[in-house]
Amino acid sequence: TVDLSAMVSINGTDVSSGVTYIWEDKSAQPIGLTSNNNTASFVTLAGIDEAKILVTALFENSSVSKTTTITINPPPNLELSVTAPSIVDVGDTVDLSAMVSINGTDVSSGVTYEWEDKSAQSIGLASKDNTAHFVAVAGIDESIVLITASYKGATVSEKVSIAVLSSVQPVEIGALTISGP
Repeated sequence: TVDLSAMVSINGTDVSSGVTYIWEDKSAQPIGLTSNNNTASFVTLAGIDEAKILVTALFENSSVSKTTTITINPPPNLELSVTAPSIVDVGDTVDLSAMVSINGTDVSSGVTYEWEDKSAQSIGLASKDNTAHFVAVAGIDESIVLITASYKGATVSEKVSIAVLSSVQPVEIGALTISGP
């Protein structure tokens, strides 16, 4: 969100009453400008790289206008790396971790992580920040977790699939006797 404010001053003294402000979006693409008296705001949108705002202040029998151009940087190109085993045994505690990077540099703060259990049955996924864990249980052959990370208006997701091996008990086969003529 970009917040804007305007103030009329006469001979260096701010005028706080009796002024009417008119805000106009003069951008090439509409930015959804909202205003309330001497303040205005808009939310930056993907694909819009510049906002042009005209504010006009009316005071007594005078008016003054000013146009402001704001450059909007594109969201960063995020990379998400997830550390997780590919195969686990029933009963194993499965630890997962994620890290966002931009151009090979890890981003350690300001990232929001969302962990979602996408398995056929609930796996009891618990998460905090960039880590999550669950205990592999019998009856679920595949645990699927979707990780979504957001940073400065950009979002990246990755789905992780973890095979759960059932414990196999050895079976004893009795002796075989063959008799014949």
